[in-house]
Amino acid sequence: MKKDMVGVSAVIPSFNCKNNLFRLLDTLKKSSYKNLEVIAVDNGSRDNTLSEGMKKYKWVKWVDAGGRNIGQTGCYNLGMAYIKKGNHFLYVDSDVTVEKEMVQNLVTKLNSDLKIGIVTPMILYLSDKNWVNQAGAYVDLTTGKVTVGWGSKKNFLEPKEVQNSGTVMLIRNEVVEKIGGFDNWFLCYFDPDYCLRAKKVGYEIWYEPSAVCYHDQSKNPAVWRPRVLSRAYLLGRNRTLFMRRHGKVFSTYVLFLPFLFGYYFVEAAKFGIFNKWLELVLGTLVGFVYPLKKGNYITLPKGENYPSFSVPKENLLQKITVKTPFSWSWLLRKLIGDPKTVLDIGCGDGALMRTLSKEKNWKIVGIDIFKDSVIKAKTLGVYDSIIQGDVIEVLKKMITQRNRFNTVFCSQLIEHLSKKEGNRLLDLMDQLALERIVVTTPRGFVEQREEFLGNNHHQHHKSGWMIEDFVSRGYKVYGLGLSAVWRYSKLGLSKARIPFISLVSYLMSPLVYFIPALGEGILAVKKIKK
Repeated sequence: MKKDMVGVSAVIPSFNCKNNLFRLLDTLKKSSYKNLEVIAVDNGSRDNTLSEGMKKYKWVKWVDAGGRNIGQTGCYNLGMAYIKKGNHFLYVDSDVTVEKEMVQNLVTKLNSDLKIGIVTPMILYLSDKNWVNQAGAYVDLTTGKVTVGWGSKKNFLEPKEVQNSGTVMLIRNEVVEKIGGFDNWFLCYFDPDYCLRAKKVGYEIWYEPSAVCYHDQSKNPAVWRPRVLSRAYLLGRNRTLFMRRHGKVFSTYVLFLPFLFGYYFVEAAKFGIFNKWLELVLGTLVGFVYPLKKGNYITLPKGENYPSFSVPKENLLQKITVKTPFSWSWLLRKLIGDPKTVLDIGCGDGALMRTLSKEKNWKIVGIDIFKDSVIKAKTLGVYDSIIQGDVIEVLKKMITQRNRFNTVFCSQLIEHLSKKEGNRLLDLMDQLALERIVVTTPRGFVEQREEFLGNNHHQHHKSGWMIEDFVSRGYKVYGLGLSAVWRYSKLGLSKARIPFISLVSYLMSPLVYFIPALGEGILAVKKIKK
């Protein structure tokens, strides 16, 4: 593969740092290097990072690491499993912003010599762009002491070979092929470990000052020093693991430990966090017996074990019909109105709501019981949140939490419930809607054909609903789809694939809309009295 054809895949871990992540994505979007793939790995965030990110940054590949915190190492390894084959790997922390030319200049340096396996940029403080936060780093392989390239920008204007780095690194694709991923150390020392493993297979690590980024860390020692001890256990454990793997004479490191403990004891006492010193000592002792993987290659996780979300494109027909008077999507959009908030009950894969909400500033919450549908719906970036669960139980919980929505929307769901459950659903929707309720369903009982069920057993129809069922509850009912045509075709309204039937039904749609007894489907709307 030609050098100029090789792309770059940036992997960014995110844990409850939505604002930082979005700021970084905004700068990566402006990158002059256009063959750039961006993969964001959400590490169980509770700040709606995933839902908001997919809605705002549809060009990013989003990976859900699941509910538990798998650490930086877990996130980077998981993201690496999704990298486009043949791409170089850009390791970048979420609290960074990048200059427009940074990626291009890192690639240029990487391409300058096949011996270079990793390139790190000039990392400046975001709060002081004339002071270097990191220009490579060095770990003493005798004592374990760390020295970071730090100081005035004018002192770091020349490229140089370094021992290791962190925060931002461009890693050659062949390096990943030869040594795999990061050791699963969660935090601390995993990045210098990776660099030294790359050196063991013959690669060099370089610092390139023409590539510039900014790190949102405090330059104030009163802030960053106690931050170092905030991860004291992992700091102690992983330093020992690092020295067990890379140290020149491990016994010398052991003899040096009392000096390290003494230094951190003073630091802990200074900031009033003596418990962190105890954690450091405990972590160091654990590091002596903690299992250390043999060999230089670390296997990456299988990406298929974790959901990956990329946004499918909307087809041309969907784009056209939503603006075509008396089409199904046009009618639904008209009946929904112009709400601030929408509750989409039985949202399915979200395709319908994506069409209906296009160019609208609705805040939408979705509910569906089928896990595969929820996963697909998340790819669209339409919903602010999606809840997987039984709709009756979810709605009851929402009511106890006093949640309300301007419009409650329930399309093609109620027929999948028994009559008793369906009436219960209608009762609950009354308590959740502020302005209106919109329900769509076949008119009367329609047997769901087996070929339409797929692997979702919830798709079976259990009840049939008539116009009077909704009129008696205060709904205004409209018709959808000429019944004579659809019953003849033996196709459900949402399964139309025969152009002639679709055309005839559409031409008759204004008449059916105002005479719902002619319709195959029901559009029921209830306006809530304030």
